[in-house]
Amino acid sequence: LVREGMPFMGPAGILSNVSMPRRLSFAGLTLFACAAVAFASLGLSTAAGAERKSKLYRSLVGRNEVVRIRTIQRLISDAASQRDALDDLISAVKQHSDSTEPDELAKPSTVALINLIGKINEPESEAVLVELLDSAHLGIAMVSAEALGSNKFFGAIEALKKQVDRSEFREMYAFRFNLVRALAQMDHPDAIEYLVVISESLDGQLRHHIETLLDSVTLQHFRGDEERYEAFRNPEAVQQVSAEE
Repeated sequence: LVREGMPFMGPAGILSNVSMPRRLSFAGLTLFACAAVAFASLGLSTAAGAERKSKLYRSLVGRNEVVRIRTIQRLISDAASQRDALDDLISAVKQHSDSTEPDELAKPSTVALINLIGKINEPESEAVLVELLDSAHLGIAMVSAEALGSNKFFGAIEALKKQVDRSEFREMYAFRFNLVRALAQMDHPDAIEYLVVISESLDGQLRHHIETLLDSVTLQHFRGDEERYEAFRNPEAVQQVSAEE
């Protein structure tokens, strides 16, 4: 749907209250000792994993922007590690969002984090990007919308629709255009039909862009649903048939 040339402005368990029998056989003592060793090993393993994650997290949120960017670049080039790093990426992008004032520019590392998370096709990725749509920082919200659309997180379409309720949608062309672009990139009938709805409230260049996009819609965009596609192409005819019935 998006045409070329269109502009575009993240256990150690605690054993307590264990009731010990009065007599423990040698086998029982051996079993208890083995269990203790197993718990201890599990605790050490988990602690080591947490330490590794914390190092990654610290690199992603530290003061040095060069280190942050390099850390993200390493993950971009190592797709196999991205899923394992997702929890740290999500924690880091939330920290970035919370620490970025609405009137300051988003750091390149923040934008890179959002885009990296968008490339990881997991429900957790979609969830945090949807959360960031409501960020007080306009740039973070817009980059998150773009990441959701370009990576086709269909579950986020309803959340994207709600962005028209933000005052920025009424007041800023860039915000409106970014939202239209995000919905168009979904290539999904729910998004396409909503573009028809919001086009009626728009005018000028943006409305022209939407009409051009809608003209390029095919049956393939509707997943082969001929009835729904026909309703999209000929809404008046469908309404007339419904009224006659």
